[in-house]
Order: sequence, then structure tokens, then C-alpha cells
Amino acid sequence: MVESALIFETNYGAADGSRWQSRFDRIILVTAPEEVKVAAIRRSLFSGQRRSARSSAQKLEAEARRRLAQQISDEQKAALSDYVLTNGGALTELEWQVDQLWPILEAPA
Repeated sequence: MVESALIFETNYGAADGSRWQSRFDRIILVTAPEEVKVAAIRRSLFSGQRRSARSSAQKLEAEARRRLAQQISDEQKAALSDYVLTNGGALTELEWQVDQLWPILEAPA
């Protein structure tokens, strides 16, 4: 299992010259509303600045939105994925989605 926030943005290919998708059996995308993504990036940026001067909340927000703007859209990512889960509500909702998907992933191909 590989977790990668930017797997869709990579130009890294397999040794045989095929696209990166060929390296995986299945790709599962977890989407979230933009504000949830921005908050997650802000937390990551903030925790990474322990040794340097703390940036203002506005700077962190601007940097988070800049990084999101450089990514491809969720619609484009969904088209490249085998399964799409939505993380837009309660944790129990996401857990339910995972519970529904898990038996499919465990089934023999």
C-alpha cells in the first residue's frame, strides 16, 4: 500500500516507460472539500516551521491555496482512479465507505 498526496502530479514512470499507474493494482482517491484540504495543508506547513519564524495565518492560507491550485482537479483525479471516497462529513461516514470498499479489495481478481 502506498499513500501519496501528489501521485497524480508526478511525472515518474515505470522502468519500462509506462505511466506510474502501471505500478499499482488499484488506485483509491479520497476527496475532500477545498476548505478541508486548505486546513490540512496549513497544519502541515505550520508544523514544518518549528525551527523558523512562524508565518502569519494569512501567509499560511495563501501558501496552502497556491499549492492546491497547482494540483490537478478532483474530477481529473477521479477519472484516473479505480475508486473514489469522499471525506466531507463525519468520520463515521468515511469509515462506512471504507467498510463497503474493503470486501471488494479483498476479493480475488
